[in-house]
Amino acid sequence: MKKKNILIGLTLISALSFAQEKNFTDKENLDPNFKIECNSQMMNRNNSSNMMNRNNPDKMMQRKQMKKVDLPKDLKLKLDKKRITMQELDLSVKKILLEDNVDWNKVLETNKKISSIQAEIRTSLQKFRHNKKIEHDKQMENNKQKNK
Repeated sequence: MKKKNILIGLTLISALSFAQEKNFTDKENLDPNFKIECNSQMMNRNNSSNMMNRNNPDKMMQRKQMKKVDLPKDLKLKLDKKRITMQELDLSVKKILLEDNVDWNKVLETNKKISSIQAEIRTSLQKFRHNKKIEHDKQMENNKQKNK
């Protein structure tokens, strides 16, 4: 009789644990912001910037660029315009996906445009950082020569 009660108890515990896991994944599937909130909470808790928010990659770029150096106004405006264009394209993809008959060629073209803009932003930032590094190296070299 004790074995039977123990077996029933273990079965009940395992069923409840599987049910709890199911509720977690249901919440994740129903609420698209669930993953974002969890990721942002984990980032705030860990203070790690290596977690990628896949739903909004331009925020990751903004965080990276704000860490190091303030950008010149003209470059910042240029990048902001590109980000806005990227967001508009992202919205158009979402609109296309809401249609009954999704035109996957349009989705592909729009995603290619988005990735092209991301590449332009990344290249602009790399160019800026590279030029800053060259300027910094020259200043350091001049300071060394003055100190000798």
